[in-house]
Amino acid sequence: RSAAGSGYVYVRGYPASGPTLIEHRPFAHFAWTGRTTAGTLTMRTRVEFRFVEGNNRMVTRLRQQVRFSHPFRQGSRLALVGYDEIFLHLNDSDRNVSGVDQNRAFAGISDTVNAAVRFEVGYLNQYAPGHGARARMNHVLSGALAISF
Repeated sequence: RSAAGSGYVYVRGYPASGPTLIEHRPFAHFAWTGRTTAGTLTMRTRVEFRFVEGNNRMVTRLRQQVRFSHPFRQGSRLALVGYDEIFLHLNDSDRNVSGVDQNRAFAGISDTVNAAVRFEVGYLNQYAPGHGARARMNHVLSGALAISF
């Protein structure tokens, strides 16, 4: 029901103006999953340590996700799935202010192909407050392939 892990992400960003942004992002996370009569509830907490080249300091970001999956019928491979994930910067830097970085809300359909493979497709709403600049809201047709090993 519980899992803990860590990892590393290398990000290259290509802004419309300015140089390429390079980020090194080690992270740690903890997830808990529980079953109810209606489906599966998962809560995940992730802490990221963001080292962005050209920024004056490391930024710590907390990500909290709550996810629920409800099968179409008992034993079905297909399920309705939804989640909300909030991203919070815990400290300031030249490029980031503390507080809400973004919020992602997803609603879609999940297909559990087998015990190791799951595919999801649906609508993702991504909101990022501007913190003095223009806020952004993206409407995304999202697809995800999850492979467990």
